Amino acid sequence: MVIYSKGEHFVDIRVFKDHYPVIEENPRSLKQFTDTFEWTMTGDEIPMEAAIPDTYVLSFTHEIDSLAVVKSIEENIPVEQCLSEPDVGTFWKLPDSEDRKETGNMTNPATGKKGDYVEIWRSLSALNATPSEDVRETPHDIANDKNLHVLRVLDNEQFEGQFIRSGAWCQGLLYDKLNKIVPLNVVRGYFDGEKWQWLIKYGSFNFPVLFSGSIGDTIDINGVVWSCI
Repeated sequence: MVIYSKGEHFVDIRVFKDHYPVIEENPRSLKQFTDTFEWTMTGDEIPMEAAIPDTYVLSFTHEIDSLAVVKSIEENIPVEQCLSEPDVGTFWKLPDSEDRKETGNMTNPATGKKGDYVEIWRSLSALNATPSEDVRETPHDIANDKNLHVLRVLDNEQFEGQFIRSGAWCQGLLYDKLNKIVPLNVVRGYFDGEKWQWLIKYGSFNFPVLFSGSIGDTIDINGVVWSCI
């Protein structure tokens, strides 16, 4: 699942179905992460020129990329040397459907080999979709999302992170560069109107779930300062 903002920031968390939901606040190995998550990443999406009619093209930056983090630790090399090739996808309308097809060519995280891929995307309402019911997104949802905010860890030598609250949902990823056992902390939550239901809570660090400020404001969570961007 990907949660994104109006400013095109995103948090993308792909968890294996047989491990979902996952509540593990004290992981004991890096393998436990790779057994649980296929891929986690944060970044921004950048529109590009489309060469094919009736399509659009997006390039996705990877500020945090779990595949790169894991490879860096396993091979003892800088994470910058482990980042994958540019992530560029072409999006197509599907006949008689509001879903979108994404095509591209990149390294398969399961095999390590480069090849073509196809993904089907469905935009759901952050205000009305629940963990048990898919509700499609509408322009009204986007315009009336009063809870939408993006927080990022800035200018920190040890930590990188991004957290997005949108409607009743939140999702975040925090990278601790000094921790080789649990380098990545992950959260996904749904607010049911009374309390947060945690669908993913991996690692011991907390996220700025209760933030209610504005752009430029900051909040300190366990010594990690998050800035609203």
